Parts: sequence; C-alpha cells; structure tokens
Amino acid sequence: MKKINLFILVFFLIGSLLTVSGCVSHRQFRIPPLPTRGADLYPQGQNKNGLIVAVDDYFDKNKSRQTFGIDFTEKNILVIEVIISNRSDSRYQVQSSEVLLLKADQIIYPLLASEVSSDRQVNNYLNAVELKSMIINPGETSHGLLYFRLPPEESKKREIGRLSTLWPYDYSLRLAATRLDSGDRLIYTIYLRNLSISIIK
Repeated sequence: MKKINLFILVFFLIGSLLTVSGCVSHRQFRIPPLPTRGADLYPQGQNKNGLIVAVDDYFDKNKSRQTFGIDFTEKNILVIEVIISNRSDSRYQVQSSEVLLLKADQIIYPLLASEVSSDRQVNNYLNAVELKSMIINPGETSHGLLYFRLPPEESKKREIGRLSTLWPYDYSLRLAATRLDSGDRLIYTIYLRNLSISIIK
C-alpha cells in the first residue's frame, strides 16, 4: 500500500513539474504589441507632400528578443516594420502587395505568418500585426510588419549588430502610396544598408 501511495506521489510531482514547465515555456511567447510611434520620430523617415514613411528593421539578436521574445535572426528571417504617417489633407492608400524587398533586380516575397514560426500563438500575433492594405486618412499613423527569408549566403555574413552595417547597397524595400483624390502615386525606395529614402513620383 505504501508503495502504491509513493508511486502516486511521485507521479503527481512529475505531472506538476511538467505543468509548470509548460507554463514557463508558454509565457516565453507572450509577445507584447509593438508601440505606435509617428513616422516623423524615426531618424530615417522622409516627408513628401505630408506623407511620411519610415522603416525599422529587427535583424538584430538582442533587438528581436527584446521586442518579440524570439530571435528571428537564428532562422535568417528579416522582420521589417513599415510606419506611415499622414500629415497632409489628402487620403492615401497603400497596398501590401506593392511593398517588395529587392536585391538588385531580384524580388524577395514576404512570408506568411505561418511560415515564420511553428508556434501557433506566435503565428497568430505575427498575422495580427502584419502589414495589410490600408487607407490612411489625414492625421493618422499606420504601421505593420513584413517577414522575409534572406538568401542562404546572407546568414554567413550575419553578426550581432544592425542589419544596416552588414548588408550590401543593392537591398531595398519599395513601397507605393496612391493619393485617392487624384490618383497620383508616390514610390518610396528605401535602401536598407543606410536606411536612406529616395522618392520618385
């Protein structure tokens, strides 16, 4: 009888430890929402006709863990936050399908949230904060994340530090914004090495 009670006690203790361990592991994936800041607060943002665009990258081990609780650089995944603030009197539309990562003349298409992580809770979060097609009214700020798997050769160059100090100049993010009342389009080309922004009408 004592042996049976001892077995039950040991089984209960092991079960409790596994439960606690599972909760700790689960807590690691409680990713807080990204703070909303105006694009004009980013040092490399640029204002064109009152529409301000800025980009922030998370290809840094410490920055990725601090922001998301996960090191996406381990899987050679570049996370980019696009921030757009409308300080004009016009409405603009941005289509997520018109935001592309370019390496010279090669297009790197964004990943789906389900392709970034195998954890469902993380995928749900990444899907919720993903950059989607939007209309930006005057006075509004919108932002969202894009996820890209880098070419294999880039993982060999990666070091702890900012992406902008590591990448060649031929990487850029291209974004189109359409003014709804006139149909005029602004094309933003953002070079990721130095995060400088050039705009072509």
